[in-house]
Amino acid sequence: MGELVRDMDTGKTGAYMGTERKRVYLRRPEGGVEWTVKPLQIEPVNPQSTTNAA
Repeated sequence: MGELVRDMDTGKTGAYMGTERKRVYLRRPEGGVEWTVKPLQIEPVNPQSTTNAA
């Protein structure tokens, strides 16, 4: 939990919060509201490339 991933649909970077009912829960690294994506919609992020966290 907490690994940085990229939502390939929106381009947002989020921290992996968990998986439930075939949905992945992400939260911005700075905190905030979680959003959900399909598991195949995320990819790992290199920690030095988190400038696209918007």
